[in-house]
Amino acid sequence: MASGAIPPNWIQRPPSAFDIVACYFPETEPKPGGSAKLRPALVLNIFRDRITQAFFCEVAYGATNLKFPQRGHLDLIIQNAADLNLIGLHRATRFDLDKANVAILPWSAEFFDCWPGFPSPYIGTLTEEYLKELAWLIMKRNSV
Repeated sequence: MASGAIPPNWIQRPPSAFDIVACYFPETEPKPGGSAKLRPALVLNIFRDRITQAFFCEVAYGATNLKFPQRGHLDLIIQNAADLNLIGLHRATRFDLDKANVAILPWSAEFFDCWPGFPSPYIGTLTEEYLKELAWLIMKRNSV
């Protein structure tokens, strides 16, 4: 967003934990001859700065390279067609839960944007089934 530009309306309405949003992460820098890739990200937590009141999102980025044999027991993978449709994803997606690949980003137009046809970066929310799977994966990762 250019300096002095009016922020989009969606900035005032941050997502909730376990929402899926469109995010420029992990590629926050534009590529030569093109822009950074807007991809789905799973919101793991929301924070609010006590002084500025700005929102921050802890996110795990989504990738369409599922790497199922290597990552199926480590990452949240959504691949069932009915679930993809219900959640708002267009393709099978793996959310990378490695701590090194999770970031806390400001809820701003610099890091989040809208997919074509969407009024905000919000794409969808995990179903109860995937919330349980995510909790299991996190518990399993923390016990190692």
